[in-house]
Amino acid sequence: FEKHENEVGTPIDADVLKYHVIPGKKTLDMLTSDQETLQGGTLTSYRKFRKNWLDFAIVGLKSEGPSKSSNWPADVEADNGIIHGIDTVLVPGAYTGSR
Repeated sequence: FEKHENEVGTPIDADVLKYHVIPGKKTLDMLTSDQETLQGGTLTSYRKFRKNWLDFAIVGLKSEGPSKSSNWPADVEADNGIIHGIDTVLVPGAYTGSR
């Protein structure tokens, strides 16, 4: 969060946290097209370069090869939902342009 705070110049607030929550229990396979967030915004789910994405965040990456340095698990069951790890902080309205 410190890296993100320095880039934007403002602290992380409740809207940013709610932007990371998609209501319901959805596995990675169920995340297709646009997903409405608890904040009210929309994350676009797509597949590119053999990876799953929500806007510009990689979802559920599992490193292959000798380093195996970066892992963001997907489909982690919790009592009130399913958790998917991502590689960046998503900010409402911060991403524009083509994917």
